[in-house]
Amino acid sequence: MRYLFILLLFPLLLPAQQEGYFVLRGQVLNAKTGSPLSHAHVGIPQRAIGTTSGYDGKFTLKVPEYYRSSELQVSYLGFKNFQRSIASINGPLTIRLQPAPSVLQEIVVMDEQKIEDIIRKAVRNIPDNYPDYPTSMTGFYRESKTNADQDYVYLAEGVLDLYKTSYKNDKEGQVGLVQGRQVTLVPEEELRNSTGFSSGHLAADRFDFVKNREDFLEEDNFGAYKYWISSITTHNDRPVYVIGFDQEAGDKRARMKGELYIDTLSYAFVRASFEILPDAQRKYNDYPLYTGNWKGNRYFVNYREVDGRWHLSEALREGTWRDGGIYTNELIVTEVKPGRGKVIPY
Repeated sequence: MRYLFILLLFPLLLPAQQEGYFVLRGQVLNAKTGSPLSHAHVGIPQRAIGTTSGYDGKFTLKVPEYYRSSELQVSYLGFKNFQRSIASINGPLTIRLQPAPSVLQEIVVMDEQKIEDIIRKAVRNIPDNYPDYPTSMTGFYRESKTNADQDYVYLAEGVLDLYKTSYKNDKEGQVGLVQGRQVTLVPEEELRNSTGFSSGHLAADRFDFVKNREDFLEEDNFGAYKYWISSITTHNDRPVYVIGFDQEAGDKRARMKGELYIDTLSYAFVRASFEILPDAQRKYNDYPLYTGNWKGNRYFVNYREVDGRWHLSEALREGTWRDGGIYTNELIVTEVKPGRGKVIPY
């Protein structure tokens, strides 16, 4: 039932063809292995529109007609970028990304102090790397719940207007629902206590670890964590540090473990994946992250560069519920609108 449900609900809310628009479709694969690459960014960087590939590597991108002369770019961590003139595309694309050769063949050996200095510099550079003004975006949101057998029991999805405040402050932005729908496959009373079009659609604020300065970025918490360089990879054909972090032995102040991806040239945070540690998971009301009656929560957050500034591109959270089911919140930013963002009318 789960896979049939995915196929039925896969089409986006926006129509495939609409006056003034055309649609690009395709699949992103690893050229070496032939396996699909999920979460690859597909878009037109100079126009600030894009999407990401799904679990099967497939993507659908709706493009205004007047962008037909632009270049399509596909990027994925650790692989060379793909570029092609949109005017030359006549049908569905099969994009085979080539693994990028490592800039540094061996993992850089650094003491922990130097690794912490990399994070310190990245935090200091946030005002230069991220918008110091409010921005407006459009995004696609999906929220779902499975039962213990991993069959879907609920799904909500929608197109969102997003207003993000400056990265110079910690004020939350706004979200407006343009269009949405939800489907339930079990009786309403079974879902009432755990589902609905809930705060997960606020992922643009809740899961933005750079704007919220999650504790593994705070210098006061460095003593609670251990950090190490786990590898060097590439992003947009530039070298990127991959920094692992975990709880320092016995220090309960540390709440998470995971990996940070930091551009070695600009010191921008380009990505992070992290999960809440079991002791921290038992804490209640630990906003903006999910804690309390969950067995676990994992997060994946990605950013992309537009006109010299890094913007939130994708946020995914997977929570394991008490009954063993998976509750997923996912946001994909499809457009970063130019200029200063406008507050969403009530």
